[in-house]
Amino acid sequence: MNAWRKPYLIPVFFALALLVLGGVVMLLWNTLIPMITGWSAITYVQAIGLLALCRILFGGLRTPCAGGGWKSHYRSSAPWADPQKDLSEEERARLKAEWKRRCGPSDHC
Repeated sequence: MNAWRKPYLIPVFFALALLVLGGVVMLLWNTLIPMITGWSAITYVQAIGLLALCRILFGGLRTPCAGGGWKSHYRSSAPWADPQKDLSEEERARLKAEWKRRCGPSDHC
């Protein structure tokens, strides 16, 4: 059995990742920011808080209830896939006419 399929390893992995990332944030902050801006150094707990704040502000909170589940981001169709592949010719013509009505005539529609 694959080691990552054991459910008790998931919290251990996240705890280990939090410990390592908190240390990296603290190390980078204390090395760069006081020298550049003159601000004070931070503690390990402040580094974890800063990491959580950045995740909330810039990464969003992806939960199973928001956005269709954890994997919905990865299940999106490829950008090169034809969104009209399942439409009949009549539906494509109707869609093209609707685009021309909304956007005006163009060469690429």
